[in-house]
This record gives sequence, C-alpha cells and structure tokens, in this order.
Amino acid sequence: MNIALDLASPVLANPAAFAWVVRLCLAGVVMVNRATLRAYKGRIPPLYRAGVRYRSEPPERDTFADLWRTWKRGHGDCAHLACWRVAELREAGERASLRVTWRVTPTRRAFHVVVRRARGRADDFEDPSRILGMGRST
Repeated sequence: MNIALDLASPVLANPAAFAWVVRLCLAGVVMVNRATLRAYKGRIPPLYRAGVRYRSEPPERDTFADLWRTWKRGHGDCAHLACWRVAELREAGERASLRVTWRVTPTRRAFHVVVRRARGRADDFEDPSRILGMGRST
C-alpha cells in the first residue's frame, strides 16, 4: 500500500485539513501494517533487524507506505518507519502511538513522526528515523 498526497490540492492548502489528512493516512498505514504482521507472523523481521534505513522524501512529495513496501525498498521516511514500529509494538501488546510534530510556514508544510511508547513515562519517545540513520552523513 502506498498513499500519495496531491500537495497541489486546494484542500491541503488549509493547515488544519492537511493535519487531519496526514493523521488519517498514518492511522490507515498502522492498521494495514498490523494486518500484514498478523498474516505473515514470524516471516517479517522486526523493523530494527529488517535492514531498512531512513531516507527522506523530496519536500514536494508526501507518501505513506506500508511496511511491506518499505521493507522491499530498503528505506523509508519518518512516517513509514514510525507506522511500522507502532504496529509491531501494538501487536506485542503495547499501547504505543504516533506523535506528529509540525513545521508550518507560508511556503511549506512539514511534519515529523515519532513513536510514543506506553511504558508509563510521559516523555517516553522513540524516533525510528534517528535510530535508522536520520541526521548521519553517508
């Protein structure tokens, strides 16, 4: 599954609508990932052992890919990686969730997605993008 947003859409020019659509896409990818993990139980490696790396998307493009596509490509951006990680944590019984931070300017709408762990600490976040290479020179 791969969802691509048409950033030229006038609806997505509205920051509130853009945020709502992004959250819907993220929730959908987590659900697809959970279904995939169940269907292929034991045949898909955990995110951090799957050999995937972080790779950003061009600023003019926003896509939301499921774990199967991310695994086969060998890379994903913050949304792809965080959705995979949340799905595997939820399948393991943890009530993990996604946390989205926004950077909205007159010329660009950007966001970053991390995992909020459910281990009892309010500041317990995990950033799969950083763990898998974001911020490192190659």
